Amino acid sequence: MVLTRFVYRLALALILISSVAGMVLPQKSPSTTKGMLQRIKIHGKSLEGNLEGETADPDVSIYLPPGYETNRNGRYPVIYLLHGYALTDQYWTGIGLK
Repeated sequence: MVLTRFVYRLALALILISSVAGMVLPQKSPSTTKGMLQRIKIHGKSLEGNLEGETADPDVSIYLPPGYETNRNGRYPVIYLLHGYALTDQYWTGIGLK
């Protein structure tokens, strides 16, 4: 029963991520103003000295919507991609994959 709930929640999360990705990631339409997808490093104090030896300064991807550069004080929606242990944000965005 617990496993079934987990599978349903995981499926729902994947459906939500895939539907939101279409709205958030830049579209290929030439008539649409595009935002920017940037790759930066952040410091995670909670990652310092972790048992896996992962860096405390991981790379993260940030999507900045159209108009952000000219109106940084505006309010914009935020989506956090919690990708899990085996994948990185690069799997979802395709940035930096070879």
